[in-house]
Amino acid sequence: MIYVEGQVQNVVYSDEANSFYIFKMKPDASYVIGQNKNSLGVVNTSSVFRGKVIGLTVKPGAWLPLKATQKRHKKYGIQYQIEQAPFIDYWTDKSIQSVLRANGVSYYLVRMLSKNAADKGLSMREVLRSTQTLIELGLKEEIAEGLYDKWSSLFSQFKALSFVHDIIPAKKVRSVWDHFRDDVKKVLTSNPWRLLELGSFNFAEVDKIALSLGFDLDDSDLNRIEGAIQFV
Repeated sequence: MIYVEGQVQNVVYSDEANSFYIFKMKPDASYVIGQNKNSLGVVNTSSVFRGKVIGLTVKPGAWLPLKATQKRHKKYGIQYQIEQAPFIDYWTDKSIQSVLRANGVSYYLVRMLSKNAADKGLSMREVLRSTQTLIELGLKEEIAEGLYDKWSSLFSQFKALSFVHDIIPAKKVRSVWDHFRDDVKKVLTSNPWRLLELGSFNFAEVDKIALSLGFDLDDSDLNRIEGAIQFV
């Protein structure tokens, strides 16, 4: 299993309803999972990836972090089967710089921030934890606030989508994210029956999701009772 991050070059096939894509991506970085930097560069050239990408728009220029396995297609040769996307466990400072640039933050601003952070011995994640830290690194208040808000939104989205990968059906992930936003993980781990608010889930389906999250299907659970009433 490998971790790969990079920008999509072109989309060969797209089935948005089922979150399935075939696309060509040029890796910025790649590792054998479990070996990290000792295996840097296991995918060195533009390669074809196929599989489900949960909750994100796959288009040329989009930046994606994913884990995949190498497969050999009878007709097209070596391709990579996506096992999870997005996948954020291997993010580095370079990953954060890439996701910021791919989402509209200027190259010069990212480079300046990276240099100033390195000069102070700070990681990118550390400097993006507060507006005040960004101001202390030389950013004007308005720019610091905008950058902090953008990073917070992006990281919350990637983290939430990574969490729901094996929990929510792929075709419903985007609507769940749009409804709950940053509270997705909190909602699912405290009261998954709130998914019934969306109208696209049935009660049995939510019960199954609750079981996968470790909940008991207790008939006296008030959250479950309220969900059942709402569904009816």
